[in-house]
Amino acid sequence: ELDRALSASQLSHKDIPDDLIPLISTPRYCRLVAKHHKDMIAAADFTRERLIYLEIKDRQSSKLQYPLTDEQLRDIIRDLAERARVNPELKQRDLLPLIAVPGGDEANIYEEIVSGGLLVPGDGMTESYRVEPLRLVYGFGMLLAEELAGRSSSSRSEIEEFLTSWFEPQPDMDRKADICGSAMFHALFQDRYPEVALRELIRYWLGLSFSKDLRCGMSRKRGARTLRAASPLVGTPAQASGLAQLHVRIS
Repeated sequence: ELDRALSASQLSHKDIPDDLIPLISTPRYCRLVAKHHKDMIAAADFTRERLIYLEIKDRQSSKLQYPLTDEQLRDIIRDLAERARVNPELKQRDLLPLIAVPGGDEANIYEEIVSGGLLVPGDGMTESYRVEPLRLVYGFGMLLAEELAGRSSSSRSEIEEFLTSWFEPQPDMDRKADICGSAMFHALFQDRYPEVALRELIRYWLGLSFSKDLRCGMSRKRGARTLRAASPLVGTPAQASGLAQLHVRIS
């Protein structure tokens, strides 16, 4: 079935790295790989981060109703990073306990995004760019927090539906959980961030972080420990109250 889906672009599963085969069994990812296969080859970047980048870029294009270039997406993320780096409440290193991204320069992450976006020079034979994982997590976390803040009048169920749609398909992918944690981190330090949006974002992040442990008796304890680790990040009394209430529920 996978080969039939790829054949329209003159590809087969043999053209795809083994670790991506389970992902491209999902129709959306299969279409993205087929559409952008040449670019991924040129950049030598057949990674999950590249698929997430293409997915969010494609979703932003649909939202704006015109094809979005890498440069235009970079400008959107750069504006968010400009605001983040002048926010005295944001300590970018504080996000690290909530994510699992190896490497990167978290001390200068906003400056790196402002100057270079989410892409860095690739290892391919031609001039090309690959997705840098830590920049992806910070950048798309800021983007999600910004989009969610614009839904201040939405109900809890509407926000939950929006988050579910934003993270589909494969919402339990580790890097997507990292992006959700990044969005929560950036939302906590935005003045007058909608409380209902923040609560649902925290709740959704916990679901992503512990979805694999729901059948395990340790899941509640792990969730409580994670919330205790996140509690120093809370920026306002109202946000602290919401985080504390959620902590009580899962303890």
